Amino acid sequence: MSKKIFFMHPINHNTHHHHFFENKEIDALYFTSALTNFGQSLVSIFIPIYFWTLGFPLWQIMLFYLLRSGYFLVFSFGLLPLIRHMSNKMMMFLSVPFILLYYFGLEQVTSCNAIFYIIPGLVALNMLFLMSVIIWSLLMRLMAIKWGANWGFVVLLIC
Repeated sequence: MSKKIFFMHPINHNTHHHHFFENKEIDALYFTSALTNFGQSLVSIFIPIYFWTLGFPLWQIMLFYLLRSGYFLVFSFGLLPLIRHMSNKMMMFLSVPFILLYYFGLEQVTSCNAIFYIIPGLVALNMLFLMSVIIWSLLMRLMAIKWGANWGFVVLLIC
């Protein structure tokens, strides 16, 4: 009796989806997106501390992040038809004014109470446009390898 050993197929690097360093423009967009996300993450660690030093109670700081998430969900469903037709460059370009207004709004949050409820929407729009570059690229790649029907929805829910 001969035993058959089943091996997984070796990865064929010619047909596998290794797209890094093929298109310099897209690689620059990914690098810029990663660098921007990293910088924003470093700053956003201190935003609750900034609110605390301004005298905001803990419930209001938590409300800020709840509003940010709520705005993100509303804008995601509301702007999804528009975003689907945009290029990666346009989405990254549109994310910049929102983050600038967000950081300027953080400075003015003590002078006007309404700004506290507006700036989570600005950061949500920034996140939507900036993260859409990565999300849509990932979804398109998953669809290209025939996983889009199942995994695309899962990735969208995770993001």
